[in-house]
Amino acid sequence: MVDLLADDDASVPPVMAELWARAVTKRARDLDSQRAEYDKFVRMADRADPPIDDRDVQLRFYDWWAAQAALLSASAQLQSWCRRMAEDVGAPYEWDETLVDLRNAIEHLSVARFEDAEARPKPVGDRSLRRLKSLLIGSHGRSRLLFGKIDPDVLVARAQRVLGDANDVRWPDPDEDEIADYLADLRSRALDD
Repeated sequence: MVDLLADDDASVPPVMAELWARAVTKRARDLDSQRAEYDKFVRMADRADPPIDDRDVQLRFYDWWAAQAALLSASAQLQSWCRRMAEDVGAPYEWDETLVDLRNAIEHLSVARFEDAEARPKPVGDRSLRRLKSLLIGSHGRSRLLFGKIDPDVLVARAQRVLGDANDVRWPDPDEDEIADYLADLRSRALDD
């Protein structure tokens, strides 16, 4: 087996971009699954048939909330590696500030103030949360937006652009020329974002 990360400095960014693009698509599936499970338990609790303990609903909410945070984290990593590839070839890259601010706000949530299922910035504290103004940390109804800010489908679309056609994505055979072609193709797809 070829270790694509041990080849050279130029091979690491596209491999890491693919790694994180795959993680984004997996985290998005996990998010959809967790949200469906949470919604199912909420409906069962509302009907009280079968009787559902509030703790069961709460645990499903925790899983869904953590799935949102995991998707944000993977998406931010993907963005960082795509930016690195763009910088390596002198190409422009459009940075998604909302994604970065949202990821940072989640990471520094402990410095926020909370009211009505929203995190709000304190007068002194996290700059990212101040830029976002608030962050929905409750169930926020039927919204698909991550923490009320970013559509997960946009994040998945970015990841899919890096991966290209799902039927075409494969690890290359251990031939050096094929590896170089593969890395060049992956790099160009990531830069097209």
